[in-house]
Amino acid sequence: MILITVFVMPVFMAVNKFEDHKFYVSLTQVEYVKEDQSLQIISRLFLDDFEDALKEFSGEAVRISSESDDTTHDRLIENYLRSKLKFEIDGKKAQWNFVGKAIDNDMLVAYIEITQLKKIKTIVITNEILFEMFEEQQNIVRTQINNQKKSFILISQDRSKVLNF
Repeated sequence: MILITVFVMPVFMAVNKFEDHKFYVSLTQVEYVKEDQSLQIISRLFLDDFEDALKEFSGEAVRISSESDDTTHDRLIENYLRSKLKFEIDGKKAQWNFVGKAIDNDMLVAYIEITQLKKIKTIVITNEILFEMFEEQQNIVRTQINNQKKSFILISQDRSKVLNF
C-alpha cells in the first residue's frame, strides 16, 4: 500500500494540476486577398469562454451550438466582436462585415470581411476579445498581407499593433 501511495499519488497530483490550469487564448487570422480587394478575417475562440463573455456583455445566458441558426445569437456575436475587434487601414477606420459563424468542436469560428481595399500600406489591428474576462488572455494574430506574413500576440496591456507594408 505504501508503494502505491508513493508512486501513484505524485502522478495523480500532476494530472490534477494540469486539469486545473486553463489557457486563455484566441487566434485571429487576417489575410488580404488582392483579387477580391478584401481583407478576410477568421477568429477562433473557445466556445465556453466566449459564451461567458456574451453573458457578461448582454446580461443574458447564451448557449451557442452548431444546430442553432439563431439570428439573435449572430447579432449578439457581431455586436460583441464590433466592440472588441477593430481595424484601421491607411489611417482610416475600417468597417467590417460579419459574414457568419461556425462551431468546430469546442471552438467558435467567426468570419469577418472588409471589402473594397485596393491596397494596404499600413494596418492597425486592435483585438480586445475576452480581455474583460481573463487577465491572462492572449490574442494571437497572424497576418498575410501583400505577400508578407507577420504574427504577434496582444495582451490586455498591449491591445493594438501597427503593421507597415
